[in-house]
Amino acid sequence: MLAHQASIRGMDVDQTGKYMVTTGLDRKCRIWDVRMYKQLHAFSLPFGLSHVAISQRLAVACAIGNTVQ
Repeated sequence: MLAHQASIRGMDVDQTGKYMVTTGLDRKCRIWDVRMYKQLHAFSLPFGLSHVAISQRLAVACAIGNTVQ
């Protein structure tokens, strides 16, 4: 499965193991259904991200450097 067109910089899986979020230098944030091996959403951003996290309520936080976006 090709996830990104450039290096992946951040990844997190929710606590149920169903969803995964990846971020990369291709300026994309992608949300995946791990069980179905399918991309659910992709967001284009004006910059590459370095960190991502999924909360217990499935909110996604992305960051570059010390700034949460």
